[in-house]
Amino acid sequence: YLTSIYKEWVRGKSGMSGRTQNQQILGNKDALIVCGSTMKHNLSEFPYMIRKNMPFCNMPQEVFEGGNPDKWIAALKEQYAASRTLLLMINHPPQKGKEFALRLKGVITESVIALLKEHFPDELIIEGGATAYAILTAMQCCQFTMKEEISPGVIHLVSSDLPKLRIIMKPGSYEWGNTFI
Repeated sequence: YLTSIYKEWVRGKSGMSGRTQNQQILGNKDALIVCGSTMKHNLSEFPYMIRKNMPFCNMPQEVFEGGNPDKWIAALKEQYAASRTLLLMINHPPQKGKEFALRLKGVITESVIALLKEHFPDELIIEGGATAYAILTAMQCCQFTMKEEISPGVIHLVSSDLPKLRIIMKPGSYEWGNTFI
């Protein structure tokens, strides 16, 4: 299903002229940045994000603790539709337990898939190896070519299933390095 939406997006991109200033958050690119790890840093506080006025949405405490994510996903869709770019974060201290982590990963994946059904970005940036795996599996992306290592542990991939989508991935334990300079 997402592959057919993506093909429509590619067709639409070929006829695009300019974009508005609000859509030029990462240069001339639309971006969806997903922080699936519960690392201590907060990407919304990175100077690049502040300078570019990157819109962000933290996971509400209620959803983090196990509540229904439907209202949050609806709010994400509105924000994403308005800006065509978004920084999506858990932004809560980690809690222990495999079941808890699996549920969070599921909520993040469900949210991202819902957003991709609305609009495919030029760049999909994912923090957290398990989160990246879950999202890319849900997108039915199976084969990748590594294009470059942006910083140690931060890689740029292209999927043969979605060749025009730039995927940047970082497992949670690495630093972002110069990625957002």
